[in-house]
Amino acid sequence: KLKKFIEEFEQNGELKYMQQLQKVANRSRRVVEISMDDLEDMDEDLASSLRMNTRRYLSLLGQAIDQCMPEPDGQLEEEDVLDVLLQQRMQVRNGQEEAQRDQETQIPLELKRRFEV
Repeated sequence: KLKKFIEEFEQNGELKYMQQLQKVANRSRRVVEISMDDLEDMDEDLASSLRMNTRRYLSLLGQAIDQCMPEPDGQLEEEDVLDVLLQQRMQVRNGQEEAQRDQETQIPLELKRRFEV
């Protein structure tokens, strides 16, 4: 439901949240602002559940955003700390055996996120 909300919610004929995600992908924005009014307009039960269990739904919302995140469509800002860390991890991974690589150098998705909800 959250993924559908992010992908399909329209305001003034535009996909409001997908536009925000594109800006995050292009690194011109870091925060994804979700309006509770928008959520209520689309699904009142989901909005109510989010209010009752906010911490759990913020985690689910982050996962839905990860699934919906588009590829960058423009020139990215210069490299940031995450870029450097990911490059170093990949270099280490290339020098290790397959079994060790997956267990020791796997980067959790939450650490790769470039956004806040």
